[in-house]
Amino acid sequence: MACFMDRLRQAQAELAERNAEPWQQKLEAAVRGKDAISTVALMELIGCPKNTASARRIAKVMLSMNFVPLKSRRLVPGGFRSTMGRGWARPIREARNVVPLLHQKPSQPLSTNNGD
Repeated sequence: MACFMDRLRQAQAELAERNAEPWQQKLEAAVRGKDAISTVALMELIGCPKNTASARRIAKVMLSMNFVPLKSRRLVPGGFRSTMGRGWARPIREARNVVPLLHQKPSQPLSTNNGD
């Protein structure tokens, strides 16, 4: 019985590996040791066509690796005023759940003291 379960787990692992995103390993290797990188640079590093479909596919993988999308002039060589580049950055700190102020209930009722 244990033999069958081992084969089943191995088959599931192989299937998951086969269905995994093929660009995942390439992108992990490309961003290793980098804090920020442009999408165009990623496309050049992994050797994919520079089109919208590739950018969306990269975005899906980068989000799964917990990178943050950004828009910056620093990612473009010689970036000045109208030159804007899009890319990805590692988060500096852990994301926390922030409840917007409009949805928070006040901890103490507001005083309506008008000086009386």
